[in-house]
Amino acid sequence: MKTPRATLERYRLIEAIGIWEGGISNARLRDLTGLHTVQVSRLIASYIEANPGLLEHEQSAKRYRWKSNAAATVSLDEYLSILVTLQRQGKQAAEFIHEVRVDLTEITPSVYTVLNAACATSKAVKISYLSMTNPKGQTRVIEPHSLIHVGRRWHVRAWCRLRERFSDFNLGRIRAAELLDEPSRHMSEDDDGWSHFVDIRIAPHRHLSSDQAEVVKAELFGGAEKWVVQSRKCLAMYVIQELRAATDPDAQRPPDYQIEVANAIELKSIMFSKS
Repeated sequence: MKTPRATLERYRLIEAIGIWEGGISNARLRDLTGLHTVQVSRLIASYIEANPGLLEHEQSAKRYRWKSNAAATVSLDEYLSILVTLQRQGKQAAEFIHEVRVDLTEITPSVYTVLNAACATSKAVKISYLSMTNPKGQTRVIEPHSLIHVGRRWHVRAWCRLRERFSDFNLGRIRAAELLDEPSRHMSEDDDGWSHFVDIRIAPHRHLSSDQAEVVKAELFGGAEKWVVQSRKCLAMYVIQELRAATDPDAQRPPDYQIEVANAIELKSIMFSKS
């Protein structure tokens, strides 16, 4: 029998709280779900039955503790996202946790919904697009295949009929979008930059002292000498920007940059191209 979606979402909530708060209590789950005591008890019991070996009862604390050897199946970002959403719904979820990341891109629903529909139905879109080359705007017809959120910005990956190539378009620069009754002729599998992946090798900045480098390795790499991030080829530069990793270590120096791209020369050919 298939588990209802609402139950699966509550299971995910149990995992998020269990992992990042060390355990889950009836009272905490009541605050977050609005369910009654008996309903919460049944929910926890059904979760344990469906996912044995993750929670163990702590009688003294009146809660179920997340076992220390159990895998963390929910990221810290997802946990925070869940709490922030519940807090906005009026639940006592995260009163002392503050999300201060700032998204500078203003996306209008009228633009996003058109691009979302285009990706879902493989249709072309006519957009009015601002760029540094054409700051007053230019009409483009694009064939979108994916929407991407990287750092502070939203992008759409699409074939551009004007440039005759795949490009990334910043949603904040799209002033208007119109869904056309024309099928896309270029799909994601045709997009080499999307289909192929590259390894971005991150290392402590070469101009840090040995002691400073050890701090960076402990903080970011779990003590390892380097850290490898795999990225779609066309998104690699956005990932590097989000990590604030130096690609020219002699010019981009500490303390502004504490890590560098160790294989920047290999990745030079996939840096930004003009849209």
